[in-house]
Amino acid sequence: MGEEITAINHISISEYVNQNKFELFNLTWDENNQQWYSDFFWLNKNIIDNGTFVLTIGNKDIILNCTEKVNFIQEMKQFSTSPLIAAFDSILYIRMPVMFNGQWFAKQIASNYNTDIVKSL
Repeated sequence: MGEEITAINHISISEYVNQNKFELFNLTWDENNQQWYSDFFWLNKNIIDNGTFVLTIGNKDIILNCTEKVNFIQEMKQFSTSPLIAAFDSILYIRMPVMFNGQWFAKQIASNYNTDIVKSL
């Protein structure tokens, strides 16, 4: 298990996202908590222009530098963030990248389901 990122530049993540929501990538509405969130909260022009930022992880402050080059030691995986419901032979494939819009998923599952399906992925 990892530790939770609780703040960026000493501002709670939820408050930071709320303050900067129009400048963030991959902004999504969290229906359960009734607030915006972004997996890429740290990736915005203000942070990059400043050059450094502080993440609070657990009870530690970690200073990160935007100007340092990062060397990837593992091949990047490609993934899709779009939801998808599809039937392939006897398999019902459900891609749910984020927990939102339960009504849409329920309707799509009902319309794609048939009695030949024996497995869901």
